[in-house]
Amino acid sequence: MTAEDAAYTWATHVKYNTPTGAANIDYIEDIVAADEQTVVIKAKLNDAGVAVNPLLVAAYVSTNYVIQKAWTQTLEERVGGDATALMADPAEDVVASGPYYKFFADDSKVVLVRDDNYWDKMQVCGVNCRFRSTLPIPSSKTMQPVQPPTGR
Repeated sequence: MTAEDAAYTWATHVKYNTPTGAANIDYIEDIVAADEQTVVIKAKLNDAGVAVNPLLVAAYVSTNYVIQKAWTQTLEERVGGDATALMADPAEDVVASGPYYKFFADDSKVVLVRDDNYWDKMQVCGVNCRFRSTLPIPSSKTMQPVQPPTGR
């Protein structure tokens, strides 16, 4: 993830008037990439020069995903700039990270598979750390593969 990804994510929310953009546009003036690793979030200010609602700005930062700029541009091309199509896209090809990835999905279920590269350790600022969780780390002994249905 880069600062440009974070800035482009916000710009996309604003450009396409997504629910996230619409909910935060009155509180966030702009989000810009100062350099490759630095994001500057400019809150909207009231007449006294104070952020209109700093708690909602903090909530945006802590609860919204940053989406890779290159993938977002691919999505924009795919939907031809149509906001409704952009928000309805299932994002089957999104670039993501996390403990699991989607193996299969249909109208009745979603099957996730463990990403072995995620578990046990992670790297933060160049330092290897042990991943801690209150949940047990799943193993092939506790998670059995599920075959997708061949028909209904």
